[in-house]
Amino acid sequence: VQNHFDVHFAVALSGIYRGLYGVPSTYKEALEGLDYIELIGEPGIVEYEEAAGDRVAQYRLEYDFYNTFFKFIKQQKGEEAYRLVKQRLDEKLYAAAPYKAIAYMVYDVVNHILGQFQEYLTDSEPVEYLFRMTLASREDIETAEERIGQLIFKICSEISARADAANLKEAKHKAVAQKVRETIDRDYRNTELNVTGIADRLGFSRAYISGIFQEQYGEGVLDYLNRVRYEKAREMILTTNLTLTKIAEATGFVSISTFNRVFKKYEGISPGTFRNQYLGY
Repeated sequence: VQNHFDVHFAVALSGIYRGLYGVPSTYKEALEGLDYIELIGEPGIVEYEEAAGDRVAQYRLEYDFYNTFFKFIKQQKGEEAYRLVKQRLDEKLYAAAPYKAIAYMVYDVVNHILGQFQEYLTDSEPVEYLFRMTLASREDIETAEERIGQLIFKICSEISARADAANLKEAKHKAVAQKVRETIDRDYRNTELNVTGIADRLGFSRAYISGIFQEQYGEGVLDYLNRVRYEKAREMILTTNLTLTKIAEATGFVSISTFNRVFKKYEGISPGTFRNQYLGY
């Protein structure tokens, strides 16, 4: 019939069941067999067991395809992603698969793109155009290929732009955090130096410099300021004969009590005990 009249037909054979209770199962398997024939785009006769086995293999191929496809897009390799899709559709065209089966593949690709990259589509028109298309000829499929390519490159461009913006933001954060650190390293002796004062001096909010400093260096601004003052004070205790009160003033502590508290936090003992243990007086 197919050779003489160019009539294509599809037959799906279910498994064999006994009794009326098996009718739903046979019907379900036959429908799945027909779905499989439509998916692969090759009319003919297929048994359910064959379709089920081939479908598992088909799903593996689908997984590998989309895994590679998504990886290319995320890496902004638009040419490779487009080439992958075009090759897949062209294989069906050259195999003379029914346009309905090819249309299914087109819509499947677009749906997967939407599922993964919708946040990068600032304009929905390219997607809506593809869903409105009637894919009933080779020219329609080739136009759809081009439109999918435009969609891929648009997403890659948006991903790249956002990555550039994120890099600029990160560079700004690093620069501000570095300025905070330089300010502390230079002016720690100033007893009026604190987080709010540093923020005001640099023209940012206290919350902003605290957040980015923690992000860049893993400790808070105040913690770093206290640690620098402690380290300088410790060095002065070991290398000078100045009183602890003078050392506290020279390293920016507002009071001797604050000096004792911060020193003990890092050293585990008070400044006086530390001096006695290491210098004997």
